[in-house]
Amino acid sequence: MPDATGNADSAPPGSDTPNAPPAVLLLCKGVRAGDREAFTTLYNLWYERWLRDARAILQRNDPLAYDIVQDAFVRVIKSLPELRSEAALAAWMARVLRSSAVDVLRKESRGRAREIALTSAPHALGAPNENAWITAALASLEQDDVLLLRTRVVEELTLEQSGRASGVSADAVHGRVRRALATLRDAWRGKHD
Repeated sequence: MPDATGNADSAPPGSDTPNAPPAVLLLCKGVRAGDREAFTTLYNLWYERWLRDARAILQRNDPLAYDIVQDAFVRVIKSLPELRSEAALAAWMARVLRSSAVDVLRKESRGRAREIALTSAPHALGAPNENAWITAALASLEQDDVLLLRTRVVEELTLEQSGRASGVSADAVHGRVRRALATLRDAWRGKHD
């Protein structure tokens, strides 16, 4: 933290020596060394800020913001460099969050594209046996999961909207849709291999 002179690299409060490493340096060293207390301190300092920023990036209050923050903290654990000031830490943390947001949004976009392709491919083919296959595959799923697939893929509702429509949380919708799609993909691969 900056001292009275504005020097961000000064000794932490209560330090006996004038050249003691700053609190940020100690925090970074602790996180890199696997110190749970150091990571907890960093997590507590940055979690709410990152969640707010992730929601701003998404321009909505979406469960995907939690994925972005989680991915960013994994990156912090793996590659936090030695930083000597709060300004350097803030700049690095901002880059990590932006990078995580881009990656998570790309992954989500690819997932949505796969969902759409999977649900529209048999109909685009138009072959009666393909239409029968998709009907049978959907019949093998729980009816609630089929309804969630319909709200997400056909009606293009958000996770929160789908959750409200079916009476479950957005996180539950996300997990159930992913599992249902994985089941359909496996069935499709089994039929076409």
